[in-house]
Amino acid sequence: MRARVPERTRQGLHCPVQPEMPGPDLTRPILRDLRPGRRFAGVTFAGYLAHPGFPSQQAAAQQVQAFVQGLIRPARPGFWRQRPPVRGLYLDGGFGVGKTHLLASAWALAAPDIPVGYVHFQELTSLIGRLGSARAAQVFAQFKLLCIDEFELDDPGNTHLIGTFLGRIMPGGVNVITTSNTPPGSLGEGRFNAALFSETLRTLAARFETVRLGGPDYRGREQPRQTLLSAAEYLAWRRRHEGVPLLSWSGAELADFLMRVHPADFGRWLGGVGGVAVTDLRTFTHPDKLLREQGAVRFVHFVDRLYDLGVPAAFTGVPIAELFEDTYRTAAFGRKYSRCLSRVAELMTEAS
Repeated sequence: MRARVPERTRQGLHCPVQPEMPGPDLTRPILRDLRPGRRFAGVTFAGYLAHPGFPSQQAAAQQVQAFVQGLIRPARPGFWRQRPPVRGLYLDGGFGVGKTHLLASAWALAAPDIPVGYVHFQELTSLIGRLGSARAAQVFAQFKLLCIDEFELDDPGNTHLIGTFLGRIMPGGVNVITTSNTPPGSLGEGRFNAALFSETLRTLAARFETVRLGGPDYRGREQPRQTLLSAAEYLAWRRRHEGVPLLSWSGAELADFLMRVHPADFGRWLGGVGGVAVTDLRTFTHPDKLLREQGAVRFVHFVDRLYDLGVPAAFTGVPIAELFEDTYRTAAFGRKYSRCLSRVAELMTEAS
């Protein structure tokens, strides 16, 4: 079912396609979409290039692979052995160490043999909110393995939401592998009064075995790109994408889009296009601190979806390091913003 998009949206955002939005029965599009995006489609454990200087990466790959193989071919319990508790793996590490590659590899290994779903954390919390916790638990209970990318607790609402949801599905037999830039014991720190939710956070952390991946951002092993596209690079990119359906915005139009469209729907906007072109991107700022932070966080989610879905992108504007104010990279969301800048640099390298 295609939602009616207001005329102002279609014209003001130069959008050649209308996104496929969820209809009254949400379960069909949910189940259809629970798979890795184009960038990570087809990745495998064999293709994971662990950093030779950080053995924790290869150890993590082996542990995740063994975890999935144990779900596909579980050991036959003897009469003296009780059924082992449902487990979860929490892949913790900085950005660019291959956590998403391992998560998508887990999905690919499991998919031929067991019911498995793959979802970004932001989309998962939105789906739970739309379906209701009880209905969402019923829908996801069909999976033997659920892979959740970018697990983050940004506010009390999603902390309670995800705590209740996992408390329903994991004891019922759903195993979970998740990735995060934040250690499980530090979830919520600096973002809300985590002390008020200490019991919920402890329960969440106890559901997972932490798998730590050390190492630097692989995108920075060579000199990373520091700038968005030049005018000449941008025009060359547009010529290469002639005849391709594009989302084409100015930086101001993109900022408006980000505030009007829920992050969980970004994938539906991006799924039907062949590229995204944005001119004159500026530092995310606003007199209202809340709106400034909200716009910046939504840009992070937007870049995450662009990156995961493998949608080509061409941006012009300020230097990459100036997209966010300096204080953002040292605050509670610092890793999130740094990951975004790293991914923007990679997207621009691909576009040039």
